[in-house]
Amino acid sequence: MLFVILQVIDVYYLIFILTDNLYKVKNSIMSDKVLNVIVTYNRLDDLKVCVHNVKAQTYRDIDILVVNNGSTDGTTEFLAEQKDIKVINQDNLGGAGGFYAGMKFMIDNGYDWLWMMDDDGIPDSKQLETMISF
Repeated sequence: MLFVILQVIDVYYLIFILTDNLYKVKNSIMSDKVLNVIVTYNRLDDLKVCVHNVKAQTYRDIDILVVNNGSTDGTTEFLAEQKDIKVINQDNLGGAGGFYAGMKFMIDNGYDWLWMMDDDGIPDSKQLETMISF
């Protein structure tokens, strides 16, 4: 596998994964299905703002995955109420452990793009659309 990583600004990264199967198909058009991974730990208010802004993206072919690193501030309960968000609840493995879980989920579930951020990220409504267009 080849990982191509583009740092857009301090917190946002877009990762495109090329697999061996893609090299075998010439001139094929990939879909642009995006998994947004948000890693959180005990910052429920920040997480709510972040999720709201991700849901407000103009680019619509996106799923949201929140990796909850063992929060004890009501985050688990909030996420349980969200029917349109995928959730991984795990022990606190730090940011790196959370992002690893998100990348593994992305690979295991066939997404084309991965958009990662901490729970205090506040993306502009056209941010993902702008990144995808490059």
